[in-house]
Amino acid sequence: MSAIIAVHIAVATLSVILGTAVFLAEKGTARHKWLGRLWAVAMFATALGSFGIQKLNPGHFSWVHAL
Repeated sequence: MSAIIAVHIAVATLSVILGTAVFLAEKGTARHKWLGRLWAVAMFATALGSFGIQKLNPGHFSWVHAL
């Protein structure tokens, strides 16, 4: 597995965990806002990293793209 794929998987997993934490945190609190900002950064890193993955299955989508 290449480094870019490993990083992509790591930040995507972090995004799922943070998203769950944001969803469960009380809305409007400082913790909720802080977790939301971290989630946004993790999602940005996930999306940005996806552009570096080119050799997995060129020209085709997988079930993961539905997420």
